[in-house]
Amino acid sequence: MNGMSAERAEQIAGDELASKQARAFVLHTKGESYRSIAAQLGISTGTAWNWVAQAAAALEFRPSDESAERARDRAVLDEWLSRLTAEHDRGLVDTVATARTVVQILGRRAAMLGYDAPRKSAITIEPEREKAVPDMALLEELRRATEHAAAMAAMEADDGLFDDEKGSTA
Repeated sequence: MNGMSAERAEQIAGDELASKQARAFVLHTKGESYRSIAAQLGISTGTAWNWVAQAAAALEFRPSDESAERARDRAVLDEWLSRLTAEHDRGLVDTVATARTVVQILGRRAAMLGYDAPRKSAITIEPEREKAVPDMALLEELRRATEHAAAMAAMEADDGLFDDEKGSTA
């Protein structure tokens, strides 16, 4: 292998994969959809979802009270929002009906994520887990992204943007 051992090549491939997974996680914490993450990293939407989940597990990132089932449900809602937006941008759907549907999806998403209820978040990256991310600059970006995600969650919990489950504005 051009002077490189199979073990070293495997280690490099593993480091590159961990770096891409971490990048997917960073993009997700910045609000990117799984479709957008997939496009940016040249992978499928399903792979993007799996990578975000794996990176979150490796970093022991646990949004408060969100199970894997809730994450999948949120991914479905995000996918529908992405589709509706794309179809609207191409002029393929009725604007009023699309707006109503988007408001309903956002209302359901807000209720599911508990945006109307106060919640606490604790995000930590264990020192021994830092080794899962080989690029120190990326690790710092991960730290900033997780801190930002926690701050946004706290702000959104206090905003009271919706006064009922139907999504009408306050």
